[in-house]
Amino acid sequence: MSAIDNALARDGQGNTIEEIVWRGRRHPFELAKETADMVVFGLLFIAWAVAAWQVTGNTRLLLVALAGLWWVKEWGLEIIRYRNEEYCVTKKRFIKAYLIIEKLERTVIDCPINKINVKKVVTDVWGGIIGYQRVQVETASEDLDISGSRLTSGLIAAIDRVLNE
Repeated sequence: MSAIDNALARDGQGNTIEEIVWRGRRHPFELAKETADMVVFGLLFIAWAVAAWQVTGNTRLLLVALAGLWWVKEWGLEIIRYRNEEYCVTKKRFIKAYLIIEKLERTVIDCPINKINVKKVVTDVWGGIIGYQRVQVETASEDLDISGSRLTSGLIAAIDRVLNE
């Protein structure tokens, strides 16, 4: 079970009593955008150091190649963050679950749906083609920050649907 499944209200028999209206993650395009430079720089750095080592025979250049692994490690950590960050809209609340890798701690933050104030929704050209929106949300809970996150287009529609019922 995911962190969001654990956060949902349940009856005495363990069945979920909250109706999920929308559930999703950041758009994969955001992951690609954030990690592309890490992978490219890391692999180029490693390739350059290994090539220079082969030409010169200087073993210190292998230490430089190890520095390139730092970028590759950051890429892996960003994928773990992406896979462990979820959003959910129910009839009663908005839930965000994420993993803080440095503390190895899973955090679940929620906010009543009627406390959400959608400040700004931006759909750029790529967002229209690929299907994401950049969302800036203000809530009563300061910790529930999704400002600038590129989320799939269904989030705003789900919040509007719940608020207009």
